[in-house]
Amino acid sequence: MLLRLEFLFEQACHSLEDDSDWDARQSLATLLEILEVLSRGDVKAEVHKELERQSIWLGRLENNEDIDRDVLRSEQVKVSESIQQLHGSNTRFGHYLKSNEFITAVRSRSSLPGGLCEFDVPAYHIWLERGADLRQADLSRWYEPLWLLRDAITVSLELTRNSAAAHSLVAETGNYTSNLQPQQIVQMLKITVPREHQVFPAVSGGRHRISIRFLEQPSTEDRAKQYNGDVPFSLVMCSL
Repeated sequence: MLLRLEFLFEQACHSLEDDSDWDARQSLATLLEILEVLSRGDVKAEVHKELERQSIWLGRLENNEDIDRDVLRSEQVKVSESIQQLHGSNTRFGHYLKSNEFITAVRSRSSLPGGLCEFDVPAYHIWLERGADLRQADLSRWYEPLWLLRDAITVSLELTRNSAAAHSLVAETGNYTSNLQPQQIVQMLKITVPREHQVFPAVSGGRHRISIRFLEQPSTEDRAKQYNGDVPFSLVMCSL
């Protein structure tokens, strides 16, 4: 869920940088996707819970002599501030837009193919015809309460991604398998492949091992297939 929201917020930031009507379409479409994710549960509580767990994990490192104290303190401050800001937010994220008739009208038609045509939602097209300044003001107002959530997600995911060191490995004939320690809990795998290999990973795993297969798809007209050569890659088993 956090990774999906991170992707959507990055997409929103990109489209909000420009003020054409097509960028406004993309910004509003992304906002609707964010609202859809937020409607599936109490995201605020889930992010708060994850940050609290990470705060406890950081606290356990204080007695570790190998830890850089300055870095540890910096991360603790980031997590603590994010927790406090979430705690200070009184409403569920996105709830304020439920009573917005314009957003509701666009949202109700957006899932249909071509559902946002002029004859379907004329109010939407009138909005698009307004000046860029007015459109940007609306988008800024709608997005503003969500940036707090974006910032908290960024802190949480960055801490997760940086929780372990990268290892340089080779997947022989495109395959790699690693056994996990009995008590090892891996939240995320971070896999980096040299661009020139033009392959992508397919990951499967459980409590005892992970398996990575590298696939290639030279043409979008062909099915992806197992890569038969050796693939150098780096792997981070993010665990905290």
